[in-house]
This record gives sequence, C-alpha cells and structure tokens, in this order.
Amino acid sequence: MPLRIKNTGYYAIDAHSHLAALRGVDTGKIVFGSDHPYNPLLMEVEKIARHVGRAAKLTEDDFKKVFASNLLSLTRFQP
Repeated sequence: MPLRIKNTGYYAIDAHSHLAALRGVDTGKIVFGSDHPYNPLLMEVEKIARHVGRAAKLTEDDFKKVFASNLLSLTRFQP
C-alpha cells in the first residue's frame, strides 16, 4: 500500500517526497518549516510526525532535532 498523506483541502501531499528527503540525511541537518499561516501549524507538524516520522522510523531525539534543536543551533540561541 503506498504511503500517502490525506488531502489537506488545498492539495494532496505525497509523503514519499518527504520520506525521500530524509533518506541518507542525518536528522541533525534538517529543520522543520511550514506554510503557516496558510496551512494550520498543528496540521503541518502532525503530517510530518504521524506519517513521515513513522515511515522513516524517527526517534524522539530525531523529532527534537528537526522541530527545535537544529534551528536553535543555527541561530546560536542559548535557552
């Protein structure tokens, strides 16, 4: 069965393209971005976490990097 993300109301998103982007790339090199405010932020995060994250077998540490730590590192932000 093909991996698909449901139609968001704007366009159907193919999870394979997201998954392909993760293959062979260290999650320490990926930063999450979205189309917010055009698409709700929660929907964008859920899309990655539920579908792509599961298929790519991302760990909790991987999610922390993609959604926060990598950007904080790039901006040299010290909490």
